[in-house]
Amino acid sequence: MITLTGHIEYLILRHDCVVIPGIGALIAHRTPAYIDEELGCIFPPRRHLSFNPEIVYNDGLLASSVARKENITYDEASAIVSEQIREIQSIIQAQSEFALGRLGILTANGEDKPTYLFEPFEATNVSPRLTGLAPVGMKALSELTAESTEAEESKKKELYYVPVSRNIIQIAASIIVFLMLGFALSTPMVDESSNRASMAITITKSPDDVYTPIFDENPYISLNIAYPDQEEACSSISGRTADRAYSDSYKRMNADDRYFLVVASLPSKALADDYIRRHSESDSLGVLEVDGRFRVYASSGATYSEANSYNKSGRYPDAWVCKR
Repeated sequence: MITLTGHIEYLILRHDCVVIPGIGALIAHRTPAYIDEELGCIFPPRRHLSFNPEIVYNDGLLASSVARKENITYDEASAIVSEQIREIQSIIQAQSEFALGRLGILTANGEDKPTYLFEPFEATNVSPRLTGLAPVGMKALSELTAESTEAEESKKKELYYVPVSRNIIQIAASIIVFLMLGFALSTPMVDESSNRASMAITITKSPDDVYTPIFDENPYISLNIAYPDQEEACSSISGRTADRAYSDSYKRMNADDRYFLVVASLPSKALADDYIRRHSESDSLGVLEVDGRFRVYASSGATYSEANSYNKSGRYPDAWVCKR
C-alpha cells in the first residue's frame, strides 16, 4: 500500500516545493488577484501547481515527514520512501499513469529513461487560506450611468397627466366649506353648568380632625453596609489587570519548544539573518532549522495554542505554527 501520496499532499500545502526523488518536483505558484476586462470579473488570488522533471535529487523532506509520522529514524524512513517510489514507477510503467492522490496524474514519456509528466486536477485546492473566494462580476461606470439614465426615463414615461379645470376645483372647495358649516351649526350645545353646581359637596373639618404628623424620637435612619476589605479588593483588581496584560502581551522565545509561530521560511541561514535584520526594529525574531529550511519565528510554545496566542491580534496574517 502506497502511503507516500498522503505525505506529498500534506507537504505541498505547507511548502512551495516538494521533491519526489527520482521522479520530479511539485512546485506551487502564487497568482495574485487580477481583473479580466473581457469577462468583466475580478478573480481572487490562487495557488496552482506545476511540475519540473529535472529536479530529482533527494532533499530529505519526504523522509522527514515519514519519520515524524511513523516515529522511526531518518534512515528507516528513507528506505520506505525509496521502496514506495519504485512501486510508483512500476505502476506507471504497467498502467501508463498513477493518480497522485487529489493533486493530479503522473505519466511517463519513454521507456529506457522515462521523463515523468504531471497534470494537476482543476478542482485541486492547494491553498486552504483562499478557500471560499469566488470571482466577482463588475460593470464599467459608463454602463451604470447609462442604466440609471434609462431607469429615470422609464419612470418619466409612466407618469400620466390629467388636465383639470380650475373652475371645477373652486366649485369642489366651495361645496366642502358649506358642508362643514352645516355640520357645525346642526350640532346642539347643552349647558350643564346647573347640574354641575348642584352636585357640589361641602366638606368641613373639625379641629380634632387636623392631621398631626408623628415623629419618632430619632427621625434618622441608620444603614449598615458591608464594604469589602480595601487591601483584598485592590489586590484582586491588580491581579486581574496583570493577568489580562500578561495574556495579551505574552511572548515566549524558547528554542527547546515543539511549536513555533513561523513568519518566514527561507532556504539559507544568510537569508534568514537578513530577514531578521530588516524586521528587528518591529519585533524580536529567532531562527529554527528544520528539514534543511531556515524558518524565522516570532514566538514559541509547548502547545499549539500557546505558540499561536502571540498572533491573536493579526500582526502576522501569513504566519503559521510549525511543530518540530
